[in-house]
Amino acid sequence: MNGNAALTVRTTGAGADTTLARIIRRVEEAQEEKAPTQRFIERFARWYTPAIIGLSILAYVISRDLDLALTLLVIGCPGALVISTPVSVVAGIGGRPRPVS
Repeated sequence: MNGNAALTVRTTGAGADTTLARIIRRVEEAQEEKAPTQRFIERFARWYTPAIIGLSILAYVISRDLDLALTLLVIGCPGALVISTPVSVVAGIGGRPRPVS
């Protein structure tokens, strides 16, 4: 507790120089730059997804079997692949894994 005396404080880093600020800056930079794999998956999904939707519609028109068309749509959709790429990039940025208790 300081009464009425002067208090002198010396800092070694402030604001943008802190470790937390550097970590935040690196995460932001990593999120702005896409990995080559992520760019490939996005280009792939841009063409593959509409093709699968069209193929599913075509399967329904030809067979009149809604179960077949929906099965083709669910199995052929690259959703898991498209979602897993950014998640794996962010997980890689996160650092080393923590031990399980």
